[in-house]
Amino acid sequence: MSNTKIKITTDTFLKLQPLQAKDLPDEQKFAVKAGDEYPIIAFATPDDIHVRVTFGKNAAGEQIAFPAGNEQRNTWIIFEGHCLVLNADNTPFDPFVKARDLKLQDFLDQDIKFGFEAIAQNKSLATQIQDRLIFLGLLSSTPDGKFGPVSADALKRFQDLLKTAEKGFLGKDTAKKLIETKREDIPTPPLPRNLAGRIIKYMLNMGYVVATGNKEFNIVYVEGMNADGTLNSDAPNEFNDLRLVIEFENGVPKIVGSWEATTEASSHYTFNSESPGGAARIKFGQYKAWRMGLHGYSDAHRALIQVAPLPVHRDANKDFSRVGDFIDTGIFGINQHWGYDHPKNDIYTASAGCLVGRSTKGHEAFLQIIEQDKRYLATPFGAPVFPGDPSERTYVFYSTIIPGDDLLKMPF
Repeated sequence: MSNTKIKITTDTFLKLQPLQAKDLPDEQKFAVKAGDEYPIIAFATPDDIHVRVTFGKNAAGEQIAFPAGNEQRNTWIIFEGHCLVLNADNTPFDPFVKARDLKLQDFLDQDIKFGFEAIAQNKSLATQIQDRLIFLGLLSSTPDGKFGPVSADALKRFQDLLKTAEKGFLGKDTAKKLIETKREDIPTPPLPRNLAGRIIKYMLNMGYVVATGNKEFNIVYVEGMNADGTLNSDAPNEFNDLRLVIEFENGVPKIVGSWEATTEASSHYTFNSESPGGAARIKFGQYKAWRMGLHGYSDAHRALIQVAPLPVHRDANKDFSRVGDFIDTGIFGINQHWGYDHPKNDIYTASAGCLVGRSTKGHEAFLQIIEQDKRYLATPFGAPVFPGDPSERTYVFYSTIIPGDDLLKMPF
């Protein structure tokens, strides 16, 4: 620890006991000022909110010590929120990073360089950064404190877009801008006047998560829409919906995959529902609810398998409409699979309420695209969704289901 130092970040007290300074007699505390820096030769954490340090020697080779009554003491305790323990080059001292719950506010007006590896070691700091990046629309994930390559890429994008003074590490300028930046402050190219632009505009208006990074894919279903973006009659029992994958390239959304699909139950399952409440029709919205797995038994194939509860309308009156239907929430096997190449005008047994791409080859192409998603690739392999199935990555995909008529009614 010969090159380690402690930096005082706010006016405070060195103490001989891990108590509040006001509860200690004067001979057991010593006032220090914000900005003071001292070399240390030992570091420990006596409890959850304090650090104990032993001071080293100053530049003149003299032992650093502070008065405690009639003695000079070189080992003291300090509240962790009032200091930082750093290496000589102002990078974080790893044991301190792991021991303390850091915040972005700790970096303001401080000359500190926190590499992304150091951020990953401090869950509270990583979570706060992720939360801000999600709010700013640069990270489509959950703030779990696991600061891996996807979160790091999002932070690098933030630094590039906001032209921060730091690149590749967290410092006071990046911290300040993360705290203060509003979503509308993020520079973005104008949305193109096409179907991809309209869908993204709709998603933003609805407050949905939009993945904007390179190799981050948005899965979208538009009900009652043709491939050219026009509406159809949305007749029952037909593959007359769209399954789309949208990716941002240089800040501009593009449709990188489009296939005939259905978001509704077939006539067969509407009139012969396996549920006493009626066939399921997924509620329009956005959900993070699907993992890669196997769908089906006689013709099992890889698909996106429902792993989180979803709301569905129960078509008890068999009118092929959601209007007035009871909303049921649960895990119902609302998977995203292929439609067995059934004809366009007959879903037949391909859907009891799943999100189904009509063709086998189209479905395989869909999976090939989304398996390139860097968020998916950054997650480990884990237990399969169903026992006995092959192991798959544990990433949970978002998907958005939009009514085509609402999409085209939106001013754009």
